[in-house]
Amino acid sequence: MTGNASAALCHLKFAAKHDQEENDSLTPTSSIADGQELISPGQNFSLGFFTPGASKSRYIGIWYKNITPQTIVWVANRDNPLNDSRGNLTIAADGNIVLFDGAGNRIWFTNSSRSIEEPIAKLLDSGNFVLMDGKKHDSKGYIWQSFDNPTDTMLPGLMLGWDKNLGINRYLTSWKSANDPSPGNFTYRFDQIEFPELVIRQGTNITFRSGIWDGIRFNSDDWLSFMGITAFKPQLSVNSTVAVYWDEPGDRLSRYVMKDDGLLQRYIWDNKNFKWTLMHEARKDFCDNYGACGMNGICNMKDIPAYCDCLKGFTPHSPEDWDSFNWSGGCIRRTPLNCTQADRFQKLSWVKLPMLLQFWTNESMNLEECKVECLKNCSCTAYANSALNEGPHGCLLWFGDLTDIRQLINEEGVQLDLYLRLAASEIVTVTSHRNQNEDQASPIFDIDTILAATNNFSIENKIGEGGFGPVYRGKLANGQEIAVKRLSKTSKQGISEFMNEVGLVAKLQHRNLVSVLGGCTQREERMLIYEYMPNSSLDHFIFGNTTTARLCNPIQGKFLNWRKRYEIIIGIARGLLYLHQDSKLTIIHRDLKTSNILLDSQLNPKISDFGVARIVEGDHSSITTEEIAGTIGYMPHEYAVNGILSLKSDVYSFGVIVLEILSGIRSSHYKVKHPDHDHNLMGQAWTSWKDGGAVGFMDVNLDLRVVPSELLRCLQLPEDRPTMSSVVFMLSNESIVLPQPKKTGFFEQESEYHHAYSENESFSNNAMTITLLEARS
Repeated sequence: MTGNASAALCHLKFAAKHDQEENDSLTPTSSIADGQELISPGQNFSLGFFTPGASKSRYIGIWYKNITPQTIVWVANRDNPLNDSRGNLTIAADGNIVLFDGAGNRIWFTNSSRSIEEPIAKLLDSGNFVLMDGKKHDSKGYIWQSFDNPTDTMLPGLMLGWDKNLGINRYLTSWKSANDPSPGNFTYRFDQIEFPELVIRQGTNITFRSGIWDGIRFNSDDWLSFMGITAFKPQLSVNSTVAVYWDEPGDRLSRYVMKDDGLLQRYIWDNKNFKWTLMHEARKDFCDNYGACGMNGICNMKDIPAYCDCLKGFTPHSPEDWDSFNWSGGCIRRTPLNCTQADRFQKLSWVKLPMLLQFWTNESMNLEECKVECLKNCSCTAYANSALNEGPHGCLLWFGDLTDIRQLINEEGVQLDLYLRLAASEIVTVTSHRNQNEDQASPIFDIDTILAATNNFSIENKIGEGGFGPVYRGKLANGQEIAVKRLSKTSKQGISEFMNEVGLVAKLQHRNLVSVLGGCTQREERMLIYEYMPNSSLDHFIFGNTTTARLCNPIQGKFLNWRKRYEIIIGIARGLLYLHQDSKLTIIHRDLKTSNILLDSQLNPKISDFGVARIVEGDHSSITTEEIAGTIGYMPHEYAVNGILSLKSDVYSFGVIVLEILSGIRSSHYKVKHPDHDHNLMGQAWTSWKDGGAVGFMDVNLDLRVVPSELLRCLQLPEDRPTMSSVVFMLSNESIVLPQPKKTGFFEQESEYHHAYSENESFSNNAMTITLLEARS
């Protein structure tokens, strides 16, 4: 190499080094224009202008330099966006970092009043953007830092919490949306300093809490679940002036994000697959929802379907709501306290301690002294040690109702026990409210098990789509085939319907009802795991009259001869009879239709989809409800229009299904013009019987050279909808002489509202009655 070449190379290296040093710093003589960036010394982070999502506004932010897609971790001017690309970031004469727009207006600044001799701003490899005095080179010289002003993301080294000495409180605030980084509805912050715990709030309402700090860890499963993950090294410092929580840098990139949908999620960077991997989530399951089981309730994710139970000695405030899986009303004490030394305490182990709404503490008391102190006050309802560091010690008393208690699953190490105050008689006679036996509760499936069984929900394993969401076929490690119903975010069926379905199906056992194997509520998922039905649903068979349908599924219609159809009709009737009469609970399904009748390998029918089913009490007479749920075309007039619900609502739906099985035609697709009225399928069935043309009503796929008497019995609709016990008896006994059918109200009932909705349109909302009444006028 020549001397000139060596000199040139030396010059290039010096220039590159000089540029890199300048790229991580901002001084009073430099600025950052739109399109330029500061880059941290190790090339970890970039600071510059960006546009979020579909927005047209510009912001100053920090993101990972070498990660795609762009991952924003901090935003400066989140309250005051730029409207064009003429922004400029610089250090003003007073030493503050300032963002100007193209007209010279100040958009954002650091607002520090401290004197700075040589102001300089640097982007550090931690992702922290700091303003410091160039004459001071330690963290004490930081005049301002982005880590003291977090937005929605917590990076390792960023401390959440308050520091009374500095007069600051650091917390995360979600973006409003993916397109708008301005402060959203959700925050993640410490609740109080004496027994600090981290809480998520939506506005002023708590949606999640970490459990109180016991001197070693947060009193929850969450803390234990990631203690062994080397990417996370959580730390907490608490004293009279400081309560801060932070992560030490681990062996991989990680971040903690308060999302705009209220979920708090921990991610680590997967260096092998070049993507963010979700490792932990606050509000990961139903029991993480604050107060999920109401006052004096306890939540346990092991107890599917009834996640909620009353604390021992308590009973549901509303038993009807409780049995319908609406637990928000909580529980009330069954036996009043004596308010004397006669009261006793029930020990609850491995529980998340209640929220500290009304409490008292004394650090010097032992547990026995704590018990005596609680008995002195009739309002004291529970006690526990207050801390675990240096061994269990101290006293913590609760007064009044207790809320947000959950049974912990991860039983590792030492935990604080809760001692619940009860009347003496309750210690002996206490029983659980729950109706089903423990061995009837369905198991929880781990999400990794479901992912493995369905090959990560591959498109090849998708076997259906409904109002609930997609359905996937899967195979467990033991070879058992399963069907997984996955609640979609846009599903019409929400968490209440999900809980209703898994709860009811787990309690119901009948050969003509689909069996639920369990559920999964980890991360953002809501999934039901069923026995796999290899022949899908009934509608795929009986409505397969077109050439295209037969080519796609050659067994459609072909194997459903009359004998098999008759067996399916009786099977559905028996399953419905069980729901109405023979089970411990009297249940109205409310959404019976051919697509909700599944067929096993022998084409035996099984009723499915209990998301909107309703438990009824008393004499089972009709009730009036504003919550109309079901599918247009299968709902009777008195329910769809006036909200009058009874067991006969299901009988009507069953009748529609029978006629569809007989004719092979969807009820919603059948219309015949007549001088006096437009016939629908139900009307045509009556007319066919009256005119002696019943055979012409039947499915063309049936061999009608010999018409069995059962076929005609199915068509012979009674004047009034009978009970399902009568239906099963009539279908099973040929010797019974049935009354002649009379003209039903099918002509007017169905035609008044059916035209406004499609046959597959399902409803579960309170506005349905008004909508249908408007459709009639």
